[in-house]
Amino acid sequence: MSSSDTSFQVLVLAGGECKRLYPLTSGGTVKALLPVGNRPLISYPLRSLTEAGIKSCIVVALGEHVSAAMQSYLADQEAAGGVSCRVLTVPEDCGSADALRQVAKYITAETTVVYSGDLLTDLPLKALVVTHQVTGALATLLVGHLKTSPTTETKPGKPPRGVDYLGLDPARQTLLFAASSPESLRDLKLPLAAVQQAGCIELHSDLQDQHLYVFSRTALKLLTSQPSLSSIKLDFIPWLTRHQLKQRSCQHNNTSTHSSTSSLLAPMAAAAAIGASSRSYSQSSPPTQSGTSSAAAVAEASRNNLSAAAADGYSNGSSRSDVTDGEQDGANVAGASMPGEGYMHLSHSAQASSSRSERVGLYLVPQGRYAARVNTVQAYGDVNREVAAADTALHLTGQSVSKYDNVVPASVSLGAKATIGPACIVGEDCIIGDKSSVKRTVMGNNCKLGTNVKVINCVFMDNVVAEDGCHIQNCVVCSGVVVQERCSLKDCQVGPGFVVAQASEHKSETLART
Repeated sequence: MSSSDTSFQVLVLAGGECKRLYPLTSGGTVKALLPVGNRPLISYPLRSLTEAGIKSCIVVALGEHVSAAMQSYLADQEAAGGVSCRVLTVPEDCGSADALRQVAKYITAETTVVYSGDLLTDLPLKALVVTHQVTGALATLLVGHLKTSPTTETKPGKPPRGVDYLGLDPARQTLLFAASSPESLRDLKLPLAAVQQAGCIELHSDLQDQHLYVFSRTALKLLTSQPSLSSIKLDFIPWLTRHQLKQRSCQHNNTSTHSSTSSLLAPMAAAAAIGASSRSYSQSSPPTQSGTSSAAAVAEASRNNLSAAAADGYSNGSSRSDVTDGEQDGANVAGASMPGEGYMHLSHSAQASSSRSERVGLYLVPQGRYAARVNTVQAYGDVNREVAAADTALHLTGQSVSKYDNVVPASVSLGAKATIGPACIVGEDCIIGDKSSVKRTVMGNNCKLGTNVKVINCVFMDNVVAEDGCHIQNCVVCSGVVVQERCSLKDCQVGPGFVVAQASEHKSETLART
C-alpha cells in the first residue's frame, strides 16, 4: 500500500550538512548518511515507513550537495524493496517550516506526516496518524520523555539549556503552550486564555518534541499564509497553540451571545405560545377544555425552555446550578429528553466539531517504546550505544544478537585473549589485536586495533586504526582516523582523516583537520 493509496502522505526532512554535528560532518559526510549502529541515519525513518506499509514518500534535502549525496543510497534501498523516495531540493538556509512551505504544492492528501530524518523510534507510525485523524486535530506531535532531568546538567542559579517548555491540559491530550530554549530562558509568559479555557496547565520541562508531526490540510494552509514562520518546532507549533486559543475564544464568545439571546427570547416565545393557545381555545372550546389546554401549553413551553437551557449549559461545558431539584424533577415529569441527549449535543454539534478541528494534539511516547533524535554530537554517541544494547534499541537495526549480547560477524579477526563485551556492534573485516578489549562500542567496517588497546563507550566509523597501547574512552572517532601508539583519548571527537600523534593525551577536545 503506497502513501497515495492511504489518506496521508509522508515527508522526510533529511536536513543538510548540520554544523551542530561538527566535526562528524567536516569531511563532506551529510548528516542523513552518518552511521548509527553501522546503518545510515536516514535508514531508520525509511524502515519505519516500510513497516507501516508505505511504499513511497518525499525526501526534502537542504542544498544540492545533500541531495546528490543521498541519491545513490536511496536508489539502492529502493532496489532492495525499500521505500520509493522522491527527492526535492530546497535552499540550504531553509528552516523546517520554510522547507515544508516550499514543497506544499506536491502535497495532495488531507493529512501530512512530517518525519525528521534524524529520529529513531519503534512507535508504529499509523498509531500516531489514526490518533490524529480520529480526534480531527489541526496538528498532532510526538512528545517523549527526557532521559535525564534538565537540572542535572544545569549550573546552580542558571536556567537550563536546550529545554522544551510544553504546557498540557489536565488530560494530557492538548498542547496549550510551547516554547523552546536553544540556549537559556529565564522568564515564561503563559497565555491567560489557556488557563481560563483549560482550568489549569501542566507545564513540563521533562518532555521534548521528537520532530514527528501530523498536519491537517488546514494547518498547511495556515503555514502557507504565514511566511515569517521559519522553524516547525520554534515558530509554527507555538503559533498554532496561540491560534487555537484565539479560535476557541471566538467560539466561546459566539456561544455566549447565542445563549444570552436564547435566554431572552425563550420566555417571550413561551408567553406568546400561551397567549395564542388561550385565544384559540376561548373562541371554540368550553372553559374546562380551555383550561386544560392552557396547562398543556404551559408545560410544553416550560419543557422547551428547560431543554434550551440544558443545551446551553452543555455547550458552555458547565451545569446549570440555578435550577433547583424541584424544578428539575418537574421538567423530568413534564417530559425529559432522551438520556445522553446533552452529551450528544456536545459531541456532535458543529461547535464541538469546530473546536476539535482547531486543536493542537499530542501523542506521548508510551512506556516501553523507544524514541530519540540524533541532533547533537552528544546525542550521536548516546544513540549509537543505545542501538547496540539488546535491551534498549538493537531491534531497530534489524541485526541479530549473539549469545554474548553483541553483534560480531564471522569476518572479524580476534587475537589471543582479545575480548568483545556485550552491547557492542562490530563491522565486517575488523581486526582486534592480542589482549585488546572492546566494551559498549559501535565499530564500523575494516577497523584495526593493535596489541593491548582498550576501547570503552566509543563510536568508531569505518577504517579507524588504533595502534598498540592506546586507551580510548567515551569518544566519537570518524572514518580514516589513525590513533598512533600509546595515545590516551577521553571524551573527545575526532574528525575524518585526523592523525593523533604518538603518546599524546587528549581530554574533552575536538580534533579535526583545518
